[in-house]
Amino acid sequence: MQFSIDRDALLSRVRRVHAVLGTKETIPALSYLRFEADGQMLTIAGNDLAVYQEIIIPEFACEPFSVGIHGQKLLTSQDVLAKGQITITLEEGHALLTQGKKTKIKLPTLPEKDLTARITLPDLATDPQAIQLLHEGISGAVLAELVRLVAPAMSDIEARDKIAAVLLQQKGENLEAVAFDYASVNHATTPSASLPEGHCFLPREIVGKVCGALSELELVKVARTQDKALFLFADGFIAIQQKQQDLPGGLDAILRGGNHPNEIATCRSAFLKPLESAVKLCDNKSSGVSVKLTSDGDGEVSLVATGDGQSAQFPLGPHSWQGSLPLPILTLLPSLQRCRSEEMVFSWDRKPLGLDEHGRQKFYGPIVVTSKEVVGGTPIYFTNRNTGLNFTE
Repeated sequence: MQFSIDRDALLSRVRRVHAVLGTKETIPALSYLRFEADGQMLTIAGNDLAVYQEIIIPEFACEPFSVGIHGQKLLTSQDVLAKGQITITLEEGHALLTQGKKTKIKLPTLPEKDLTARITLPDLATDPQAIQLLHEGISGAVLAELVRLVAPAMSDIEARDKIAAVLLQQKGENLEAVAFDYASVNHATTPSASLPEGHCFLPREIVGKVCGALSELELVKVARTQDKALFLFADGFIAIQQKQQDLPGGLDAILRGGNHPNEIATCRSAFLKPLESAVKLCDNKSSGVSVKLTSDGDGEVSLVATGDGQSAQFPLGPHSWQGSLPLPILTLLPSLQRCRSEEMVFSWDRKPLGLDEHGRQKFYGPIVVTSKEVVGGTPIYFTNRNTGLNFTE
C-alpha cells in the first residue's frame, strides 16, 4: 500500500495531534497515531485515554487502509525531509518514507487491531440531541486565555476531581471558565450567544496541552456529549473524557457573591508593585510577611508590611476604602502577577460579625480582584475571589 502527500501538510497535522497526547510509556500503543483512509479523506488521530484528537485531510484519494505510525519518530523525520511531496509505503511492521532517490526513513507501525479505539461523533441527523452546544463559535486564542487565566486556582488534590479541573459553562449570555479549591476562586467570562445552559470539565492534567492546541485554532465550537467534552473545529475535533457530571455545590453563590462597598479602582501595576515590594521587604519569604491594606480615615490608603522585625508603609493614594484588611499574600500575589490587564478593581465585601470576647469588632467577607483584557477584539472579564476571610479589628 502506497500514497503520496506534501511534507508540510502531513507534519503540521501530525504536530497538532501529537501535542495533546501524554507520554504513558507503559502503554506503547498510545505513542502511535492512527492513519485511516476511506478513499475520500485521510484521518490522523491520537488518543492518550484522557484526550482524543483527530484531524481530517479532505479530498485524499487512495486505497482504504488503517494503521498506526509512531508519532514522535514521524515528527523527527522533518529534520531530513525537504519541502515537497513524500511517498509513504506501508509494509509489514513498518512504514517507509521516501523522497527522491536518496532519502529513505523507516518508521515502526502497529496494525489497526492493536490501536486504541477511534472515537466517532454522534450523527446529528438521526439524533439531534446527542451533542449539546455550549458555544457556537469562539476564537481558539480567546478560549485558551479563558482557561489559562483561571487554571492556577485548581485544587492539586487529584482525588477531588470536581475541583482538580477547570469548569467551562454556558451561563446566560456568557461563556464562563471557573477553577477553585474552596479557599479561592478564579472566574473568567466572555460574551457569547444565549444558549441552553450546560457545562463540561477539563481535568488538571490535560489543561496545559489542550490550551496549547486551542490557541492555534481560528474558530472553535464548545460542546459536550453525555460523557465527553468536545472542541469542534474546521478540520477535526478534540474529545475529553468526563468523569463528573454535576457542578460543585454552592458554586453560583460563590461566583455571584454580593456588593462590594469597599473597593479600590486602580491600574494593576500601581497595586502590584507596592505589594511585591512589601514581600521583598523580608527577603521574599512571603509566608513570613504580614501585609495589611489600611485607611487613615481621611481617604489615604496604604499597604503596611511587617515581618522578620521589619516594617514599611507603601502609599496607594486616596480611595474609597474603610478599615484595615490583612491580605492573603500567597494566593493574592500570584493572581495579580498572572493578570495582563492594567484595569483592575480590588474590593472587599466587609461584613461585621459582632464583637469577640475582648470587645473587638469581628469581620468576614471575600476579597475580590476583577480586571478586563481584550484578546483579538474579544473582551475577557477576570475575577479572583478569596471565598472568605475572617479577622478582628
